[in-house]
Amino acid sequence: VAMRTTPVKERTIRNSEIFFDAADSRRFGKDVFFQSAHTANDLGREWVRRELAAQGTRVQDFHFESHFHFSHIDARLTPVDEGLCFFSSMDKPTPDMIQLFKENEWSILDGGTREDCRCTADQCAPGIHLNVLTIAPKVCIVEKNEKSLIKLFSEEGVDVIPIEFSACYPFGGALNCYTLDIHRQGPAQKSYFPTLDVKAEREEAKQMLSEKP
Repeated sequence: VAMRTTPVKERTIRNSEIFFDAADSRRFGKDVFFQSAHTANDLGREWVRRELAAQGTRVQDFHFESHFHFSHIDARLTPVDEGLCFFSSMDKPTPDMIQLFKENEWSILDGGTREDCRCTADQCAPGIHLNVLTIAPKVCIVEKNEKSLIKLFSEEGVDVIPIEFSACYPFGGALNCYTLDIHRQGPAQKSYFPTLDVKAEREEAKQMLSEKP
């Protein structure tokens, strides 16, 4: 029996109802960066924005130059400490995104692309090697065969704990995907992006002026 291949455009989610995955977001203290992707739409992002606003958490749109990679943001953008973040070579953030990080004194660096592939059926993203487990500031568990990433992390002062884990790649996901953060120490509402604070203050002042009789 011949199998029909569904065109990509038919598999792309529509914006008719709320739809998102938690893995389409990355939290940086007070701010959550949220991507629109194959598992998230505008309605989903706006729902998350409304829900988190009640607890003082802001949701910021995050954009990449390329949209063709079907991957969550945790295989595209990886912070390992305050002021240090990596992205995948094949999923570079837009210039505006990079500028936002730099003007807030972040080093945002090219983390290359994955090296390890155990199975040709593996459909993980080129940035799956960035799906590491950060267990403390600048302490990360990393797939041991991702030699280039381990070298880069080490050069940036990151302590790496290498383990074999790429056998999970064919099933989708890596260390961050297969683990669950139960508790994190530190100020949950700390702002790591002062320029976003200034922007929020200006928008609030503008709103107050518009509401005056």
